[in-house]
Amino acid sequence: MIDSAKNGFDPMWDIPITGGLRCVSELRKHLSIQEKEYLTFDSRLSNDCRSYFLYIALDEVTKASTHLMRLRELLDHETKPPQKKLVSRLVTTSVFEEQHMRIRRLLELLINLVLFSSTNDQAYYRHLLLLEDLAHNSGMDKDLYDFWGQSSLRIQDYTKSQIQWIHDAESKVDLVSCWYLKNQRPILRSTVKQLAAENILSSFRSRFKQALLSLTNTERITCGYSYYWIFGTSSENIHFRSSRLDNNLSLDEWRMHIQRIGLLIYLIIDRCYQIMGKPVASQCEEISKSLENEARSSSIIRDKTVGVYELGDLVFAYGERSKIIEIKNSPYGYRTYKVNYLDDKQNKVKEDWCPAPYIQPYQPMKIIFKK
Repeated sequence: MIDSAKNGFDPMWDIPITGGLRCVSELRKHLSIQEKEYLTFDSRLSNDCRSYFLYIALDEVTKASTHLMRLRELLDHETKPPQKKLVSRLVTTSVFEEQHMRIRRLLELLINLVLFSSTNDQAYYRHLLLLEDLAHNSGMDKDLYDFWGQSSLRIQDYTKSQIQWIHDAESKVDLVSCWYLKNQRPILRSTVKQLAAENILSSFRSRFKQALLSLTNTERITCGYSYYWIFGTSSENIHFRSSRLDNNLSLDEWRMHIQRIGLLIYLIIDRCYQIMGKPVASQCEEISKSLENEARSSSIIRDKTVGVYELGDLVFAYGERSKIIEIKNSPYGYRTYKVNYLDDKQNKVKEDWCPAPYIQPYQPMKIIFKK
């Protein structure tokens, strides 16, 4: 059971739920788009595509807070930890999968907000919305051709209009800065084949790599240090697969994901607040200030991504006694150690590269010399 302070304030739940919803309410007041405008929005005609994008971003925060409310209610009714029975395992797994889905969506949104911090102009928001619409319609047309044998002339005619609107939008942006556009090439110069949906928008992997160096320390810890660390594992857990991923699920993992969702909520709110030019919003201002202290998170990142090891150090690499024989740094400032495995085992790789997070101290050479 995850304990909830039923008769008082519980920061794990109340901060992201109550605080998150209050911040959303504060920020919505400063957008030019409300529910009526959102439902009838047309990116070709609107003068405020930024507000539309941020309106959807705040929707995601609201949905994440609602998810936590439902999960809290579920856990408040648990009188004991789930037992190792079929029903309990399936309930645990289903909650686990839902958490991963929510984390994945929040990560995608946060990375987009980080990248928009450097292209915070109406033209880029409009350009992205037009490209997403083009990718959607191109995907629909391809589906008709693949499964029904014929493309849609109506969709193709609309696509021609879309391309013209995108051409007009391209004249107002620097394509090199269009992190959401695959290969940063003009759509009008593409062949018909290149207009396939997968050739219009950049992948999340490319966006993550571009945003990584612009993340604050807290954002980097929350998003994970690489594509696979958080996002990749979340993707694995929400897609069906034939092999098990529920070997060691526990309520402790639920707690970890609850905390990650809560922190993502606040990081997204802060990025929205910054993009909007820090409007009058006391709750958001308080969150922003609380996220400014980077000192402690800086040491956490160093321990996780760099380590303190030197050539010749004896360490545990992937849990096995090893000796560091080479060190390399990645473009992102991460350190990887080449180790020589010291324990003889049959059919064992003798040397391998091991990232800093998977190395634990054994005994530095200077201590050996001292002894």
